[in-house]
Amino acid sequence: EKKTNHPIILIGSSMGGWISLLLAKKLKTKLLGIIGIATAIDFTMNIIDNLSQRKKLFYKKNLFIKVPNEHSKDGHVFTKKFIEDSKKHLVSKKKISLNCKVIFLYGRKDTSVKLSSQIKLLKIISAKEVSLIISNNSDHRMSSKSDLLLIEDNLQKLFSIKN
Repeated sequence: EKKTNHPIILIGSSMGGWISLLLAKKLKTKLLGIIGIATAIDFTMNIIDNLSQRKKLFYKKNLFIKVPNEHSKDGHVFTKKFIEDSKKHLVSKKKISLNCKVIFLYGRKDTSVKLSSQIKLLKIISAKEVSLIISNNSDHRMSSKSDLLLIEDNLQKLFSIKN
């Protein structure tokens, strides 16, 4: 916060979208806007809540959990320390008030983040304008040419905001 003095646009994908919201709470007055791409709010709680009994025992014994990922044969490893720390940074439990425009992008073919979590974002965020754009042919990464154009178009919209 001390190192910035210009209007800031935060862009985050998946966990980065969650982190963008955490930063937004700190940088309220310096924000021009936020773009969240498949924003994975509080995803660590979903991981733990959806573990089978066998995997919960493994997690308690080994102090980490490995989550499959379609983009990596090794999946993602989350330590118990990371998951416990994440409990201090949950965003879905109370309203977030921001003085900027917020745009969430989501692909209907996303197998990592649920659409219901994106709709929840619309309910918990109070801002100048909050929108959710759903693309039927996009996946979690939103990295196709048309997805990148969608991101670019929305970024341009944020740059053109008059304060």
